[in-house]
Amino acid sequence: MKKLRQKTILMVLMTLCVNSLYGANNLIITKSFTGGWFDPAKNGQGFLLEIIKSNNQKQALTTWFTFDNDGNQFWLIGVGEISGQSIEFQMLVPQGGRFGDLHNAANVSTQQWGELTFTFTDCNNGTAHWQPTVSGFSSGSMPITRNTVINNLYCTGGLFDELGNSASNDEIITALRPTGNSITAQGKTKYQQQTDRIDFSVEIEHIPTGVYQLYVAGQYEADIQVVTLSNGFNKGEVEFRDPVEPGKLLLKFNPIGALIEIKQAGQLILSSQGGSQTAPPEAAIKPHHLVTIKPNSI
Repeated sequence: MKKLRQKTILMVLMTLCVNSLYGANNLIITKSFTGGWFDPAKNGQGFLLEIIKSNNQKQALTTWFTFDNDGNQFWLIGVGEISGQSIEFQMLVPQGGRFGDLHNAANVSTQQWGELTFTFTDCNNGTAHWQPTVSGFSSGSMPITRNTVINNLYCTGGLFDELGNSASNDEIITALRPTGNSITAQGKTKYQQQTDRIDFSVEIEHIPTGVYQLYVAGQYEADIQVVTLSNGFNKGEVEFRDPVEPGKLLLKFNPIGALIEIKQAGQLILSSQGGSQTAPPEAAIKPHHLVTIKPNSI
């Protein structure tokens, strides 16, 4: 009971400290963004978006169904590169086609139209910006909202959403080694992959109280607040999950095989680099151990 109370106090402090610093825009554009998108204020035109694999790389395909300045039906198509929360397309106008049996693929050509960029704030909202390079069209932007979803795809914008059916049942514990800046520091990370979620936590202890920064593969991901528990030990923890739940952060990065670092004021305190091959026991964190992988039973 005492241990549970300490854990609860620690998690409340972590939530207050970290959630305010972690933006909603830190998401992954996953396959679940596939669907129809439109501006409700301009109903009657819109986009179909697909997240695809092309040349063994994740890309995006969109078709824009709209009208020209004379009111005629007009549609464009483009393949785009995904970067962070944005997709940039080079849009093309197909020409020379005919309906049905009259169509001859040899007569079809495409004309460069201009650039289209989607920027998403979450799984259901974003903005479309366009910059034509042909005459007769003006640049502009409009908000876009999802209006269709793929059956049985639940968008989270996190790592589990990205991995999808490739997710297996694994548990990976990685010990964090102290550096010369704090030789008493101890820590570990825990990655748990289930068929319905992924959990990732970082725990540090025997370290002065204060705020520390978590870096994964060189990228800042969260702050960790170290506090003194009722048993006199100093400890801090941050937890990620996808799908996300209250008190945890959205897991939007892949920690497997990545360098994990704990820093404070630019100084490296703990690192996952180096160590032996045996795993730390669950009851205590031991330095100088690295990784163990255990299959989870369902």
